[in-house]
Amino acid sequence: MSERIPLWVWGAALSVALCLEALLFVPFAGFNADEVMFLGPLFPPHWSAFYWDTALGRVPLMLMPYLGATKSLAYSWVVGWLPPGPLATRLPAVLLSCVTLCLFLRLVSRVANRRTAIVATALLAADTTFILCTSLDWAPAAFQLFGWVLVGYLATRAAERPSAAILAASGLLAGLLVWNKAVFLFSLAGALGAAGIVWRDRIRRLNLRTLLIPAGGFALGALPLVLYNASSGMGTWRAREALESYSPLFKIRAAISTLDGSIFNGYMFAKSPGLFPRHDLLAVALLAAALVLPWAAADLRTRRLLHFAWMAALFTFLLMVPFRNAGGGPQHIVLLYPLPHLILALTFVPAAGAAAWLRKTGTGVLAAVLCAGMLLTLLYRMQISANGFTVYWTDAIYGLDRALREQQVTDVVAADWGIEEPLRALSKGGIRIVPDDQITGAALRQKKLRIVTHSAAFTLYPQRFQGLEQSAHAAGAVLVPVAHISDAQGRVMFDILSVDAAP
Repeated sequence: MSERIPLWVWGAALSVALCLEALLFVPFAGFNADEVMFLGPLFPPHWSAFYWDTALGRVPLMLMPYLGATKSLAYSWVVGWLPPGPLATRLPAVLLSCVTLCLFLRLVSRVANRRTAIVATALLAADTTFILCTSLDWAPAAFQLFGWVLVGYLATRAAERPSAAILAASGLLAGLLVWNKAVFLFSLAGALGAAGIVWRDRIRRLNLRTLLIPAGGFALGALPLVLYNASSGMGTWRAREALESYSPLFKIRAAISTLDGSIFNGYMFAKSPGLFPRHDLLAVALLAAALVLPWAAADLRTRRLLHFAWMAALFTFLLMVPFRNAGGGPQHIVLLYPLPHLILALTFVPAAGAAAWLRKTGTGVLAAVLCAGMLLTLLYRMQISANGFTVYWTDAIYGLDRALREQQVTDVVAADWGIEEPLRALSKGGIRIVPDDQITGAALRQKKLRIVTHSAAFTLYPQRFQGLEQSAHAAGAVLVPVAHISDAQGRVMFDILSVDAAP
């Protein structure tokens, strides 16, 4: 029956499914500071770590030493007429992820077969980690994964029928992805290393021109990152010194919990042990795929592709392990996608030449992974209704924005992490955020100034608020609570305070 349905219909159906799954979270989750950081250059004070001054104005190039301003530049065309809010901000990322699904479907059908492509894409569409990381897109991951699949598609086209345009486009896109997120170098190096081993016979026959064209495109795409490092004395490399260092064991656990989706229980959603386990079966299925690897993929073409997927994923992760912070969270592990889903489809999709026990086992494994992924997504949605979000994604940020508008506040001091960027995004720069480390005694005495911090139970960096209290005391003033902002579960998440003269 599946052979009668056109491939584009499968792509459309899976895209609709992804949209419906994303809408379980998109309208409800509060803005994470990292998620809306890309709006910083677009609203006052138009901040960016590195920019290019032109006759038409300042063009942002880097948001952080290792994060490019590609998403900022993309949104700069539409941000003026988009209303502030979760749907307008997140819907473009969701739609881009739908394009990723369709492109992945086409790619796998080209390099493997139709049935494998449908199964691999369905597994990806039902994956809770993929849904959350691309729809809320705090990594950001939506453009990264889209670009990665497109690079694979272009590389496949180039291998089948080499042309200067396709080779240059693949190199240019790879460079843009490195500019967008420097950690993509690990993914690129892992894939190139795996390809060099699996297809070494074909790579040996490549001429110098075939290698120089994509290399030139890559250099052009990564040029903003190169310019930043040239002007900052290797700022990307030096930035790692300020990042937290994680042990290899911690990163292995983070990888497993990201693959099975359990990492979001307590990180994004207020923790709940519940009656059901908060994880899917992707990690377990990958272990099973590794165990049956000697019997999987009977034909040479599929076996090579399967070996490439395994090696590319493992090489990428192993390259992350020695670097500080890299590989320590879902925003990095998700960059292994969609290789795990391709591995499962190549291993367990029933093939005519496979052993009978493998065909039966494969069907059960794939069905279990698919159902477990959908179940976990629904359980997390139920968890939102019962327990809400953690402080990092609290929906109380919307109530805070409304309260400040009602009080006609124009100047705010954000006295904790995670407040400044969401407020600037929701007000479209209408509220001026005064950094707490730049506040003075004179500024504290402004009538319209408000101090915003998380409540005592949810404070992330209490020393920041304590420093403000000391500054107020030195200026002969006290901080007085004006309002308390609660989330949908009634927990007080934010305190709004004014500055009054000391009694």
